[in-house]
Amino acid sequence: MNKIALLLLFCFLASCKSRTPLSTSDNEVLLPDGRSFNFWDDKTVYKKVYYVDQNNPLASDQNQGTEKKPFKTINQAARVVLSGEKVIVKKGIYRENILPLRGGENEESMICYEAATGDEVIISGSEVFEEKWIRSKTPYEPSMTFSHKLWMAPVPRSYFKEPSPFKIQNLDEYELKVMPWANDWKNRVPYTLLRGLIFQGGIRMTQLCAYEDIVRLPGSYWVDTTQNENHLFTIHIHPFEDTDPNQQQFEITTRQSPFNPKVKGINYIRVNGFTFEQVGNGFQVSAKGAFSSYGGSHWIIENNIFRKINSVAVEIGAVTDRHFESEDSKDNFEVVSGRHIVRKNIIYDCGTGGIQGLINMGSLVEDNHIFNIGWQEAEFYYETAAIKLHMTSNCLVRRNHIHNIEAAMGIWLDADNINSRVTRNLIYNVNCNFGGIFMEVSFRPNLVDNNLVWNCGKNGIYQHDADSLYIVHNIIGKSKENGIMMTSNKGRKKDNGEFTTARHNIVLNNILIDNPTPFSYSDTVNVSDNNIISSSDGKSNFDWNEWNRKGFDKNSNTIEISSSFNPADLLFKINVKGKLPEVDRLPFINEDLIGEKHDSQNIIPGALIKSNAAFIKLSDYFRSNK
Repeated sequence: MNKIALLLLFCFLASCKSRTPLSTSDNEVLLPDGRSFNFWDDKTVYKKVYYVDQNNPLASDQNQGTEKKPFKTINQAARVVLSGEKVIVKKGIYRENILPLRGGENEESMICYEAATGDEVIISGSEVFEEKWIRSKTPYEPSMTFSHKLWMAPVPRSYFKEPSPFKIQNLDEYELKVMPWANDWKNRVPYTLLRGLIFQGGIRMTQLCAYEDIVRLPGSYWVDTTQNENHLFTIHIHPFEDTDPNQQQFEITTRQSPFNPKVKGINYIRVNGFTFEQVGNGFQVSAKGAFSSYGGSHWIIENNIFRKINSVAVEIGAVTDRHFESEDSKDNFEVVSGRHIVRKNIIYDCGTGGIQGLINMGSLVEDNHIFNIGWQEAEFYYETAAIKLHMTSNCLVRRNHIHNIEAAMGIWLDADNINSRVTRNLIYNVNCNFGGIFMEVSFRPNLVDNNLVWNCGKNGIYQHDADSLYIVHNIIGKSKENGIMMTSNKGRKKDNGEFTTARHNIVLNNILIDNPTPFSYSDTVNVSDNNIISSSDGKSNFDWNEWNRKGFDKNSNTIEISSSFNPADLLFKINVKGKLPEVDRLPFINEDLIGEKHDSQNIIPGALIKSNAAFIKLSDYFRSNK
């Protein structure tokens, strides 16, 4: 074992023990520096309630917002609500932009937007398309009909009160300037596609880049951006099942961020119980989610549904172009941005991402169910993941249920992360080029522990250009290539001009099952030990002798483990032939994947206390919409 890395481990454990006793309370979660995560919550006793009810015949934005005479729109309530007050919205589809003017003052005086109990309240970024469809004429020869399967309709300007998503590319010139890593994909699909979405009977249609192609795919559309004084553009469609579109309901996205404050940096807002859907936003790096905190702090975003979104659903970061705005320094962003709670949301059918944030201090992202993310196939824009947070400090990402992710990571903490923890997440069926969990370009301790990462490609847990990362007590199974991969991009530099490395990382007490290669490290200045590798047949082609000569895993073992995971019912089975060895419990490990408490100093590797023989229905522990 490398002496430098071993010394680092001992110093780290001693530091944790000196700051926090090994026994922790039920609601305490330790961060890598040994101190407790700083939980907070809404403690407001709301002194006034405004009501919004578009279905009430007396509803008007000229009212006072009482239950008997409610507002017609949510945005009217957002104009008048003050700190310590609540807005309750009753059932309906609200097709509007909500632009909060102010936030609360502290956790005892927040502003709350809440769906009425038992009501489905939908905030939509679309409008019902009411124009008449006619047989499509080719854009090249307007007198000719290309196919009887195709239809067309001009779109009047009246549908849009802001720049139309159908006139802006997913990644425009400005965004390419602040994201130079995306320039290789300039002028390519899907980056050149337009942000506007079309829905037939509530089902998202597929945008194609050539008129001639839509004849081949029912449920597709193409946009002719030619405009005149009467209409802004024309849409051509191939309806699902070749139906007459005049007998169907169509919706087109007209808004890019239907919940986004009008004022940057407002704080202490709680949003609870809504459905946000059908939003035509682009591939921006920050502040342009379908739902955005617009650089504020101390937001609680809970029990919502986010679905059918062109790019990212929820954005909780600072407002910056990464070069930082002239009136604000990076230090100021780190102070004001973050401390959000994003919990118990269901997020699905989003083109590039679920939850995103650039610069977050002390945020909690927990108990979210995120799935079917990444249909845009835009992985090499490098801003795609179910959860992607940049520049975190003292953040906690836990108990999220993430699956069926395409061309995107499961959880990705990117750049300059400090003292953050990714723990007790269930991540499976992630198809990408990096990992189910991806930690990047960070040089201070961060912790990845007690996660179940299953059927991810290429890697289960992946990091590059990161130092002082702790990967402990995870179960990683059936990755396409590597269980755990740690590497460095040669030639990449830190802000201080030094080249990045992948050193001083600690990989302990993990169980790796049926991964073609369990470990792949580009540098020997790391600790890796007390890990278990296994294959279902008890055989392994892994060369332990060569691996040991590099100084790794001299106390690790190959043990036969039979295991399976069924996504349909979240049933996880693991059966060890023999017995797992005991290892010393690390100070920050006080519970396993499903929350069972460790009551001994000696525990077994992996993410489950009962890993020796377990038959666990994970649906009892992870949020799901089933």
